[in-house]
Amino acid sequence: PQGLLIVGGRIYASSDKGLVIIEDGKRRTAGGLLRAGGDHGTHALIRGLDGFIYFAAGNGSGAKERSHITEETSICRTIEGATIFRIDPDGKRWEAWGTGGRNFYGFAMDEMGEAFIVDSDGEWHYALPQYGTVRFWHSPPGADRGWRDHTGEGCRPGYWPDVFPSLADLGRGSPAAAVFYE
Repeated sequence: PQGLLIVGGRIYASSDKGLVIIEDGKRRTAGGLLRAGGDHGTHALIRGLDGFIYFAAGNGSGAKERSHITEETSICRTIEGATIFRIDPDGKRWEAWGTGGRNFYGFAMDEMGEAFIVDSDGEWHYALPQYGTVRFWHSPPGADRGWRDHTGEGCRPGYWPDVFPSLADLGRGSPAAAVFYE
């Protein structure tokens, strides 16, 4: 798995079945099928300060539209590209916390429970107007980072009014993690 989290007596893992929860020696899948493995599938899992599990799904994970969202109160109504899911510890209630990324492997939360990500660039668009550089984002609930797989346009510019602006554009690359040192 590219994501593994242990909380109390539970192990959470991103797998080729999606989110797997192992408890008391029993394995179960939560939330429906997601693709793992490869570069753009499911990735990091972290425990938020609110006790919920936060799960990164890349733009190749198969999450789209309203798939995997179980709650009418989900802050993001639809899924576009890479998404952070907010999941109750039992794995039954899923919300889209932030969406519109390309493919971030890791993300981190600060002491206030705010998420931060470093997202991959759109390398095949390099030297084209729609090229999206590696971006460092503060990702509050509901943030849309502007990536669109289904249109072929890639990353929308940060100055568009419906795109949450990045904190920094970092150039070319594919970062693998984000962490806060305390």
